[in-house]
Amino acid sequence: MTSPTLDHLRSTTRDLHDGLEARLDVFARVADPARRREMVGRFLAFYRPAEAALARLLSQEPDLEFEARRKTPALERDLKTLNTAPPADAPISPPAGRCEALGFLYVLEGSTLGGRVIDKQLRLRGLSSEGLSFFQGYGEATGARWRAFCAVLERADDKAAAARGARSAFTQMEAWMCGVPA
Repeated sequence: MTSPTLDHLRSTTRDLHDGLEARLDVFARVADPARRREMVGRFLAFYRPAEAALARLLSQEPDLEFEARRKTPALERDLKTLNTAPPADAPISPPAGRCEALGFLYVLEGSTLGGRVIDKQLRLRGLSSEGLSFFQGYGEATGARWRAFCAVLERADDKAAAARGARSAFTQMEAWMCGVPA
């Protein structure tokens, strides 16, 4: 799927997306039980405050169905499955307004698409998916949910603000997940 806003966000965040993907090294983390638990805990510690901040700005956004997009319930179940206590929340700098919030959510929703690819690769590589339901996203509805999000994203009337929100999300996530200074 392509659109002017989506194309703008992809082009303005490609460097950050590629850097996060390379440094996160999901498959190495998943293969080691202690690193798996730590990674899932860090995802929860990031998503919990991020979703709270986004809810304040986007919970009433028409056609978004924000509450149904929350990933914290899956991450909480995953930590329970992995018998790991939830960590303290990450320090999140929240988006300044609606368009920044949509850009920030672009990163979280994009990671849902990436999670489906990771989930498939886990099986192909013979790695256990125990405690990793987060990577299943919305299951078979992931593609449809992405397209619905993109339709909402197109209503962002300030592409520069959306790009700031997306870049902020990538930078903060990498800092938190990989120990890279923001």
